[in-house]
Amino acid sequence: MPPKHKKGGRDSVSVDIFSNLPSDVTDAILMCLPLRDIVRTSILSKRWRYKWCKLPELTLNLNHLETNDLIPPTLQFTNIMYHLLTLHVGPIIKYTLSINIFLETCPVIDNLIFFLSRNGIQHLVLQLPSNGKLLSLVFKCLQLRHLVIKYCLIVSPPAFEEFGRLISLELSEVTISSKLVERLVSNCSILQILVLKLWTLTNVVEIKAPMLRSFYFIGSIQYICFKNVPLLANASLIDNESSEKSRKCDITNFFKSFVVLENLKLNEASLKLFAAAAGGVPTRLPFDLKFVKSLRISSVALDQHDEILQSPVLVRMLIKPYIDDYDHSSLYESLTKTYSYLVVVKAFRLTSPNAEVAFDIEYDSDYDDL
Repeated sequence: MPPKHKKGGRDSVSVDIFSNLPSDVTDAILMCLPLRDIVRTSILSKRWRYKWCKLPELTLNLNHLETNDLIPPTLQFTNIMYHLLTLHVGPIIKYTLSINIFLETCPVIDNLIFFLSRNGIQHLVLQLPSNGKLLSLVFKCLQLRHLVIKYCLIVSPPAFEEFGRLISLELSEVTISSKLVERLVSNCSILQILVLKLWTLTNVVEIKAPMLRSFYFIGSIQYICFKNVPLLANASLIDNESSEKSRKCDITNFFKSFVVLENLKLNEASLKLFAAAAGGVPTRLPFDLKFVKSLRISSVALDQHDEILQSPVLVRMLIKPYIDDYDHSSLYESLTKTYSYLVVVKAFRLTSPNAEVAFDIEYDSDYDDL
């Protein structure tokens, strides 16, 4: 026989602490949970039964689905979407869908995108399987402010209107043509943040974005060409091309549009490409970045490079040497190359006396933000 609840004391008080919180506080807490856990709160009490139905931000993570489940993944997804489409009321400002397997013949996905487009969606995150194709209905969500697409195949729709409200766009590890990337970017007239993590580019992408302020790229830099980025202030250019084949990069024109650049991040592969384009390792790169205040160089062997960006307003330079985290001897060697560090510091002091030069010897990832 279960014990009777006491009418007083700490236990009785703690029962309603969460339920009696202001609705905006409980909503904020719920929006941090996956959709499955949010819906489960409906069994707590009558007060909680429909609380989830009015949340403006939802995250659905279906990466746990398996093709050998007793209930087919398509049916599981359909059941979840049925509850969402029939019970949710009010606008959905942000929606995140993450799924790891391809759902064949699943029209409910079309219904979901259509439902979101009719309910004020502004921030859409789609993490789809690599063998899946992005639905063309996404290109009709013209009220979007933020769009993130990962892993899937993106095929150009017959026609789509301008994303006149989109301010941030991320394309991460998707399969997409260079022409479609250009088309997407140019159709976002007020785009301010662009993130491209593209490994499969084979043709040059021209970036025309007059309002762009931040650009983050991981891929083969030789396929990026800036045509109109007059407001670009932050750039992270991480080259991950592993091929030893000869590559071309017009370094002078590459940085020609960077008229107000303040923060720049490069890795060793980027430096090698630019140095080769300049005809060798220069003491001064052949472009003028007079407004650069912060330079970050990651995964670089300092004893092999003497490139110094001469910016008179430089206030901070962060150098992250390449260190194999499985090889402690590499760490020791990096720590003992004090002379190379001093040469770089001295050269920077002569160029920009107020510059702060920092060396970070911890393991670095090129995927870090600028």
